[in-house]
Amino acid sequence: MTRPTCLVTGSSSGIGAAIVRQFAARGYDVVIHFNSGADRAEKIAAEIRAKNQVETLILGGDLSQPDAPFDLIDRTFAHYNRLDVVISNSGVVNYIKDEKDELVRYRFSETPIEHLDQEMARVLELNLKGAYRLAQRALQRMMEQAERETDPLHRSILFITSISDIAPESTRIPYGVSKAGLNHAVIGAAFDGGPHNITVNALRPGVIDTPLTNRPSGIADPGSGREFTVAETYGLMAEGGAQPIRRVGQPEDISFAAYAFTQIPYMTGQLIAVDGGFTLPGNFPNRELFIQEGLRLTRLHISVPNRKTPTPLRCGRFSVSNQVAVQCSLILPICISISSRLATRSINPSRIHAIRSATVSILSSWVTVIIVVPISCCKFFI
Repeated sequence: MTRPTCLVTGSSSGIGAAIVRQFAARGYDVVIHFNSGADRAEKIAAEIRAKNQVETLILGGDLSQPDAPFDLIDRTFAHYNRLDVVISNSGVVNYIKDEKDELVRYRFSETPIEHLDQEMARVLELNLKGAYRLAQRALQRMMEQAERETDPLHRSILFITSISDIAPESTRIPYGVSKAGLNHAVIGAAFDGGPHNITVNALRPGVIDTPLTNRPSGIADPGSGREFTVAETYGLMAEGGAQPIRRVGQPEDISFAAYAFTQIPYMTGQLIAVDGGFTLPGNFPNRELFIQEGLRLTRLHISVPNRKTPTPLRCGRFSVSNQVAVQCSLILPICISISSRLATRSINPSRIHAIRSATVSILSSWVTVIIVVPISCCKFFI
């Protein structure tokens, strides 16, 4: 019996390279795709063959070109005569270099129209259209295989997208738009693939330490003036409390998740973040505070488990304790009013019991909102 086949686009470095290594280690023949990294692809292929005794196929192609994604799928299928897993991983950021070969960044409200058009064309042609075309042809080929089988095998398409779909950075909006658009494609493709035992999902990485995130971030160390890389910036944020897992991700983190997601035959149309908890509610909007806290901890060499006891969060001119007092002053009259009404009216005892229970429940909810939640949040603002 032939081995299953996995095609990973953009697999000559970073996340893609880690994914092909993961699948090869699991016994898959792999297709290593590159755009400009032919030498890197050859090196990875040789390493995989020596270590795993599986077959590798190296294919190049610029997937931003209309026919290239279709051609890549067809060449893979022609070589192996089967297609089991396709992972769309190729992508670029929207930044464009100027005549000095420096990246140009504009905030959302400041981007000149001509520059915006260039950025949009760059990310939409590859990140959205290229991935869409790749999955479209892959789904067609997989459905053809399924129709020839009495009991179709499970096959899988996985999009590597990004948490930028919901966590925008002001100079990288076009990139987030291109990734958010893929979410809709995932769901649409899942409806088509399901009857043929083909699952389609999206894996949404957080910040991963790859060549893509080793570019300058535009944020400098106040002490030395050195500009941090993107990975370093988000590493400081993680250390400062931006996410429960206090580090940036590694390509291997995504490779483990990619393999796992493609092996689940009862999961489809899902958009799952693998980001160390970065997109949990309340984290991303406070990133500047987390960067400063990360810098403070780094300079003082303070380990996270030994952090100081949080001080009350100041909200304008009021501390948390003041706000609790104000809120309690609003709730107590309500309680007194309810008690007075119960005392002056003739009500069935069972109804009195029900009203009292409801009142206690409401008061418990208020206590949680005005006391427990603010105090819990204080740890992020010391």
